[in-house]
Amino acid sequence: MKKYIVYLFCAIFIIANIEKVFAYDYYSYEAALSDAKKLSEPLIAKKERELNYQNVSKEQKEYLLDCYKIEAISEKLSELDWTKYLSMEHARYVYNYYDILLNKYYKLYRNLLNADGKKALQKEERLWLKLRDTYQDEYVALIFSYAIEQPIFESAYQQIIFEQNFEQIFGIDYNSAAKIGSVVLGKFCQADFVAKRAEELFNYYWDYKQRRSIVNRADSYQDEWGLFDYDDFEVPIYILNTENKLDNIYREYQSSKREHLRTVNEYSRY
Repeated sequence: MKKYIVYLFCAIFIIANIEKVFAYDYYSYEAALSDAKKLSEPLIAKKERELNYQNVSKEQKEYLLDCYKIEAISEKLSELDWTKYLSMEHARYVYNYYDILLNKYYKLYRNLLNADGKKALQKEERLWLKLRDTYQDEYVALIFSYAIEQPIFESAYQQIIFEQNFEQIFGIDYNSAAKIGSVVLGKFCQADFVAKRAEELFNYYWDYKQRRSIVNRADSYQDEWGLFDYDDFEVPIYILNTENKLDNIYREYQSSKREHLRTVNEYSRY
């Protein structure tokens, strides 16, 4: 998910800096989004034809197409009007889209489980929600406010290391991030966080429906925090404390995930 967001960010800034005058002057975000949806229809139809030729199941096709739709709509929106694409309205739209996808696959998977499996899944989901809320309500605002709006470096070397780490973690160069703004960029990162969970829940659903057991795949939630190389410069204690809090919740989440998979895989043997 993040790769597509990164690709679009880079493309939009190149276009914006060269040909700003060619962007449509839409009255509202809703008007631009409506046109983007219409323009994305041929891309979505093409993607559907490609999936029909591939050896994918009905469930996999549906999930992949769901994910591609938001990519195609965003791509067309960025071509029509880059200011509408790089807006809080669109960041919220992307976030809500993946949130709907998350709930869809949570319900589909939960409906396949017995009482013990549902209980174990519910415990994991509670901890994931705790992780999500801490990340988006506490960490994102802190990290982007500090990293973009008030970075202080003791040397040019520190700044270089900082910007390299920033790009490595968030997939976008520091100067572009500063142009977008901390609030909007933070919302896109929150959307990516939710997209990861939607993918995870789809994999649960798909694995269990196919083989009545679940593969314990690695996740990448921790990639969303831990921006700084602490050997190179000092970081405010409030950021360190929040990262430690996230790490502690993440360990709880991982434990509940193992318990969930153990429960489901154990009873599925009989």
